[in-house]
Amino acid sequence: MPNSKSRFLSVNFDKLLLFIVWPFGSLWYALFHVANVQSKTLVWLFCVFIGLGFIIPDEIVGTADSSRIAAQFESIHEDQLSFDGVLHLLYNPRYGVADIYQLLVSWIVAIFTGNPQILFAVFAAVFGYFYVQSIWIILDKIEYRLSYPVIFLVVAFALINPIWNINGVRMYTATQILIYGLLKIYISGNKNGRLWVLITPLIHFSFLFPVVIILGYVFIPFKKSITSTPILFFFFLFGASLVEIDLPFLRNALLSLPDIFTEKVYSYTNTDYSIARSERLQYYAWHVKFASSSFKYVNVILISIIYLNRKKWGLKNQFLVELFNLALLFGGISLILSSVPSFGRFLTVMNLMFYAVIITVFARYNFKVMHMRLFKITLPFILFYIVFQIRTGMDYASILTFIGNPVLVLFFDAKVPVIDFIKQLL
Repeated sequence: MPNSKSRFLSVNFDKLLLFIVWPFGSLWYALFHVANVQSKTLVWLFCVFIGLGFIIPDEIVGTADSSRIAAQFESIHEDQLSFDGVLHLLYNPRYGVADIYQLLVSWIVAIFTGNPQILFAVFAAVFGYFYVQSIWIILDKIEYRLSYPVIFLVVAFALINPIWNINGVRMYTATQILIYGLLKIYISGNKNGRLWVLITPLIHFSFLFPVVIILGYVFIPFKKSITSTPILFFFFLFGASLVEIDLPFLRNALLSLPDIFTEKVYSYTNTDYSIARSERLQYYAWHVKFASSSFKYVNVILISIIYLNRKKWGLKNQFLVELFNLALLFGGISLILSSVPSFGRFLTVMNLMFYAVIITVFARYNFKVMHMRLFKITLPFILFYIVFQIRTGMDYASILTFIGNPVLVLFFDAKVPVIDFIKQLL
C-alpha cells in the first residue's frame, strides 16, 4: 500500500545528494515514484531550482511581470529602500501598487542580495509549495490509482498552471494558493483552506473577483446536492457560448472601486487594447491556436461526461459535488468575462477546479462504455496540450536546467533558452 499521506520536507540524504548533483535526475526519480514519501519534496526542490535558473525575458511591450519585477528589485537593492518606503508605495494611487506579496518579498530579499536569480528562487519556493501540495492532495485522494488515462489528466492538471508561470508571479501564485485552499476545503475536508482563499487578493488584487464569488457561493441553497447541478451546468454552457462583453459598461460598473484600483480598471477594460490583442492572436502559429481551442473543447466534453454521470459519483461525495458546482458557477462567470483583457486568465482557475474533480471521478469510477470511449478519444488532444505547455516552458529554462545543478546555475550565465539551444544544433 503506497504512503497516501506523503509528508512535505521529508527526504533522505541520498535523495538530497542526487538533487544537489543533478536536480533533473531527482525529478525523474520523483515522477516514477510518486507514492514515495520523498517525492513531494523532490518535486518542490526542483521547482526552486527552476526559479534559480529562470530566464527572465527582455523588458519589451507584452512581456509578463518578470522583467519589470527584476528591474524593480535591482532598484530596491541599489537604493536601499526602507520599510517605510515600501509602506508608502502600497495602496498609493500615485504609484498604483496594489499587490503586497511581490513588493514585500522583493524588499526582504533585496536586503541580502541584488541578484534576481535568488528572488525568483524564493518566488518559485512559495509557488512550488502550493503547487506540489495541490497535486498531492489529489494523488492522496485517489490513493495513487494511476492508470494511463488518469496519468494524462494529472499531468495536464500540473501543466495548467506550471512552475514557469512565475513569469507572471503575482497572478499565478495567487491562482495556486486559491486552488490549494479550495482543495483543502473540498477534497481534504479541511476548513482552514478558507484562510488561503481569503489572502489571495494580497497576492494579486484582482482575486477580489473569485473571493467574492466563493463567498457568495456559501449562501447558495442546495450547493451540496446534485439537484442544483443542472442549473449551474447550463449556466456554464451559456457562458461558454458567449463571444464578448460590453467593455465600457463593465468599466463604468467597476469605477466604484477605491482610487488605487482605478488605473488597473482602465487598463483591464481598455477597448483599444482588447482590439489590438485580438489582432495579435490572428498571427499566432497554428499549434498555439490548436492547443488552446482543442483543450477548451476537450474540457467541455469531460465536464459533460462528469455531469451526465453525476448520480453515480455524486450521491456519496457531497464535498466533491460542492466543488463541481462551484467550478460550474465560477466557470460560467469567468467565460462571460473572458473577452475582457486579463480576465481570461481566470480560466486557469476554472480549469484547475474542474480537473481536480475530473481526476478524482475518473480515477475512482467507471461509466457507460460510450462515455469511456469518448473520454479516451480526448486523450490525444490532452497529450498535444501537454507537449505544447512543456514547449512553452522551454522559453524559460536553459540547458543547465537539464544537465546542471544549483552551483553551476549560480556561477555560469546561461541565459539562452533551451529551445533556442536546440535550434542552434539543428
